[in-house]
Amino acid sequence: MAALNVAFNDDEMDELRQVAEAEGVSMKTLVHKATIHSLHERRVRMATKRTVDALAEVNKRLAEL
Repeated sequence: MAALNVAFNDDEMDELRQVAEAEGVSMKTLVHKATIHSLHERRVRMATKRTVDALAEVNKRLAEL
């Protein structure tokens, strides 16, 4: 499995520690889950945009009938 080192400033690390502790997970798990969530949301936004664009084209064609 590939790994990635990510740098955080002291305030960010403190907040990560606090959130991880509050959620009962390791910082590594917290950062991994947040990254996967962000990637998923990006895919959803892209799919939504494609759908909106396609529907706009359909609506345009229907208006021309």
